[in-house]
Amino acid sequence: MPTAPAQQPVVVDLAAAQHTLRSVAQSRYSAAPTAASRAADRLHALAHLLLPAARHRAAGAPPESLANLQRVIEFVETTMRARPRPHPGLEHIGLLTGHLRDLIRLLRQPSYEHEHALLAELVEGVTRKIAAKTYAPGAPLTHPQLCRDFDAPTDRVRSAVRLLLESGALKRVGNRLRVTDPDNPWQPLPEYVAQQMRERIADGDYREGQVLPMQTELARAFDVSTATIAKALVILHREGLLAWPRNKPIRIAQRPRRTVGQSATSAPVPITPRIRTATPDPAEDTGPQKSSAPHPYELRKTA
Repeated sequence: MPTAPAQQPVVVDLAAAQHTLRSVAQSRYSAAPTAASRAADRLHALAHLLLPAARHRAAGAPPESLANLQRVIEFVETTMRARPRPHPGLEHIGLLTGHLRDLIRLLRQPSYEHEHALLAELVEGVTRKIAAKTYAPGAPLTHPQLCRDFDAPTDRVRSAVRLLLESGALKRVGNRLRVTDPDNPWQPLPEYVAQQMRERIADGDYREGQVLPMQTELARAFDVSTATIAKALVILHREGLLAWPRNKPIRIAQRPRRTVGQSATSAPVPITPRIRTATPDPAEDTGPQKSSAPHPYELRKTA
């Protein structure tokens, strides 16, 4: 029994369709009923051109992956059937323009098979970087960072992150993503940044007495917020690794130097506080004293 020939994909020039939609949206079709009818005719012709391509795309993918496309197809078909006669109004043209714009945007997206292959490639690339410790264990990751590293759109990165969270390669600490660290299961983000800065100080990247970069530059270097950098700097300042004078830039703290004749085991000289006694010192100026003579008013009152 002969098999039915495979349906050929419908090829549509989406750039030309976008140009037609833009020209209709920018035209003054509401000035006269005949102009509105011409605009509606152009939109309906464009819909008849786009709907076969959209139905072919929806038929070649699972329903759960293209729910938005199927819903937009239904909106376009319903709006076309509800065209007012004899002249369409402004509301009909506006609704059909919006639905066709959404349909073109969805058709610009890659097909399901191609998108699935790109998603698998993205997950594999992140896994390789984690295995090579390019993304260090416990290091924070953000969606914009993954978009820049792999030149991928945000929707694809979110799907990849969801798969990596399910596999255990990534974990979510609060509202942040981190590379799973088996040796250190959880570490707050400011402490992680402080640990990285300690290692840089120990390696000589930040020399003794050097002025630290601004907090905005450090935030870009570690890909965190400035509030996280401020908390990490407070941790290092409490440990004595940073000198934070008032109204001066933050520097790497210098090692304390001993004075001549002071040994490493010499105890500091105790300071005895001055305690004021209850009886005042006669030589000490205690301020003006109250006179014992009666007030003139009291003398007049007694008289």
